[in-house]
Amino acid sequence: MNSKQFKSGAKAFVEMGILKRGYVPQAEADNRAKVCASCAHNKTDRISLMLTIMEALVGKETKYDNALGVCDLCECVLPALVHASAHLVDTTHIEKYPQTCWKHTL
Repeated sequence: MNSKQFKSGAKAFVEMGILKRGYVPQAEADNRAKVCASCAHNKTDRISLMLTIMEALVGKETKYDNALGVCDLCECVLPALVHASAHLVDTTHIEKYPQTCWKHTL
C-alpha cells in the first residue's frame, strides 16, 4: 500500500466509520458489490482484522458481502468501499482496473 492509498483509506475510515457520512444510496452500493463479487481482483482469501473492523464501523451491508474481500489493485476493504461516496474512492491508476469496474463511472 502506498502513501496515497493509505491517506485515502484513512479519510474514508474517519468519514464513514466515525462521522457516519460519505455513503452512496443502498441501490448503488448493491450494484457496486455485485460487480466486485464477480471480479478476479476480489481476494476473499485476504480476510483480515481491517476487513472486520471496517465492516463493523461502516455498519452497512449488501447481499453480496459474503462474497467480498479485499481488492488486490487498490487494497481496499470491499464491503466498506462499495458504500463510499465518489470523493472517498481512490481512482489512481484507473487504467489498471477492468473495464467492468464501477470506479470507471466516477
